Amino acid sequence: MDVSRRDLIKLGSTAAAGSLLIAQAAQAQTPMSGTQMALPTPVGFKPADPALKFDLVIANGDVLDPSQRLRGKRDIGIKNGQMAAIGASIAADRAVQHIDAGGRLVTPGLVDVHTHLIPHIGIGLPADELVGITGTTTAVSAGDTGARTLGAFTHWARPQTRTRLFAFVHISNSVVGQNGLEPLRRAILAATVAGPQYRVMCHICAAPGSISDLLDLFRPGDLLTHAFSGAGNNIVQNGQLLPAAKAAKQRGVIFDVGHGGGSFDYTVCEPAMQQGTPPDTLSSDLHGFSINTPGYRVLPNVMSKFLNLGVSLEEVVARTTWEPAKIIGRVPGLGTLLVGAPADMSIFELVDGPVEFVDTRNNKRSGTKKLVPWLTVKGGRPWGRPPLPIPFS
Repeated sequence: MDVSRRDLIKLGSTAAAGSLLIAQAAQAQTPMSGTQMALPTPVGFKPADPALKFDLVIANGDVLDPSQRLRGKRDIGIKNGQMAAIGASIAADRAVQHIDAGGRLVTPGLVDVHTHLIPHIGIGLPADELVGITGTTTAVSAGDTGARTLGAFTHWARPQTRTRLFAFVHISNSVVGQNGLEPLRRAILAATVAGPQYRVMCHICAAPGSISDLLDLFRPGDLLTHAFSGAGNNIVQNGQLLPAAKAAKQRGVIFDVGHGGGSFDYTVCEPAMQQGTPPDTLSSDLHGFSINTPGYRVLPNVMSKFLNLGVSLEEVVARTTWEPAKIIGRVPGLGTLLVGAPADMSIFELVDGPVEFVDTRNNKRSGTKKLVPWLTVKGGRPWGRPPLPIPFS
């Protein structure tokens, strides 16, 4: 089936859906959490066509897609930048290009919900240049985009970046400082006025005031990032999880890691997890300073930390694909390998062997496994680990 001009426009508009735009959901599925999500729709091909020729086949990988509760050796067929087939075997003559991922873990493309990957704006880094070590296909800017920079993000950074970029809008001129909880109250009011689909992300550190009072302000679906920071205003105090943190978790506030160069402390995270408050999403808070601090703050490293804290591989992958994709809520099928979804994949070596991890307070933990990016595929095109076969090189 040929792709029409209208189909190409539709594909392009889906890929470019902005942080201020709302995706239209004509159909819905019930994912693991019960949240209604838009189903992806194949464009320009019929998945059931036995003569369908795939642009690319990723073969023999250990495929893990938490959104479908899928784990096993599979071949993946890609057409027009979309997922077109996933099965036990795809004949070699149906592939224009073929990559053997045998012995490697294949997941939906990583979605990092807290980054600073807008180059030349503040502490931002270039997302595409880092993909070889991040394995990230979708990133959310968490504070770079405000009144003075929204135009640069929309018209300059996003159009020239292959990584899919979204942004939280920073509505204040600076950090909280001595203003207490008033900036958060105003942010929540702005989000409420804008509509029920808008969320607030709040960064916590050592700002003055009661963290319990702060937690009490959050609505279901709002995000607390740097949730395990140890920077002073912590959800765990004297080894105990604050009642306000437990209550926030129970009413649906999202706890995000936001590791960064100063915002992850094992001595906060471990008791929080033991007392029923694990992170809902894992994120890197990658930026120009954090990337040069001890501990290698890229998302696969954060994932590896939690693997070695006893979180299952399935949960680690869910919290870096499907869960943050639902928070974004703009692209049907994002964070999944469903047919019709964007053909975004992260392929890893799951390495067994002794490894040491360090948090941002110099607390160290020993582990036995780590995830190392091997290849990243965005919109059906691999990049990040050259050389690749022509025409991908």
